[in-house]
Amino acid sequence: MTDSMMAQEWQAILSRHGLDVTVFARRDGEGQSGRALIQPILEQTKHQLEPSPLGGRCESRFLYLGEPGLPLEAGKGGRVECALGAFSIQSAHPIQIAGNTSHWWGVLRPMDRKGQVEP
Repeated sequence: MTDSMMAQEWQAILSRHGLDVTVFARRDGEGQSGRALIQPILEQTKHQLEPSPLGGRCESRFLYLGEPGLPLEAGKGGRVECALGAFSIQSAHPIQIAGNTSHWWGVLRPMDRKGQVEP
């Protein structure tokens, strides 16, 4: 399968199963729109709500697989917004195939209405 065929297949998957997303590189500024798959990361050994001295703390994380033209930046106040809500970008990596970015892989955490990662 050629690189262009893989890119077409990936775009077809995102068109059919992905969500409309807007990616913001920093806290302020304009976002870029496109499509991505966003799914909860479920771990058998860890609960989504962990106890802390101040009560329960949400440990929800989401997997992000997005278009190559929607770069993610972790740790700079960037976020992803979609129909599921707003998410902070915890980690992000471009996935390379034959020297070209095939897609972006990332881990997201839900944000509250004030723009903070949910406690």
